[in-house]
Amino acid sequence: MKIKSRVQDGGGGGERGGEVAEQLCVDAAQFGSAARFINHSCRPNLAPVRVFTDVRDLRLPNVALFALRDIAAGEELTFDYGDKFWSVKSKFMKCECDAPDCRYPTKSTEE
Repeated sequence: MKIKSRVQDGGGGGERGGEVAEQLCVDAAQFGSAARFINHSCRPNLAPVRVFTDVRDLRLPNVALFALRDIAAGEELTFDYGDKFWSVKSKFMKCECDAPDCRYPTKSTEE
């Protein structure tokens, strides 16, 4: 999935010459690995790490998941989808991780 957004200058002023920056995001809606079935948690047991193998383009890493701690047999695997994900998705859904310190327990009301 490609997202085009306007690049803002660091001071929050106007746009830099109307430049359009291309941003890429991981989207498993069409295809993906088994990782697309791993749920979000605000207290995850896995961490996503960008890994570069064949391609040296910094926009196109493979994503590997590494354990943050020992994981018991049968325990659900989870990772933190990140603030960028929730800045969009919290308008439509809430986090259901049930962590005591959950960061997105309700839907956002911002437009």
